[in-house]
Amino acid sequence: MEIFNQKTIRMLRLGAVLNFLLAAGHFAALFFLDAAFRFYKIDGIMSDIASVWAPLPYLITIVLTACFAIFWIYTLSATGDFHKLPFKSIVICSIFL
Repeated sequence: MEIFNQKTIRMLRLGAVLNFLLAAGHFAALFFLDAAFRFYKIDGIMSDIASVWAPLPYLITIVLTACFAIFWIYTLSATGDFHKLPFKSIVICSIFL
């Protein structure tokens, strides 16, 4: 079990909040994806991706949402605010990198 000092735990909790906000933002963007793509000026790229298979931009957004949610849960697990998860050390090292 990793033992973090208080400063590291505060930084991890901040990272957990940011990962939650990113996951929530990506989830909310699913309902107006075309406007979000135009806002970030990636609508041309996503149009090319959608020409390959129409649901692909939605699937990419869902995968990003799931990744940020997993990072959020594992970060909370590392701080002790959530129950212990498997492969916690590997995932936390990956998040830090």
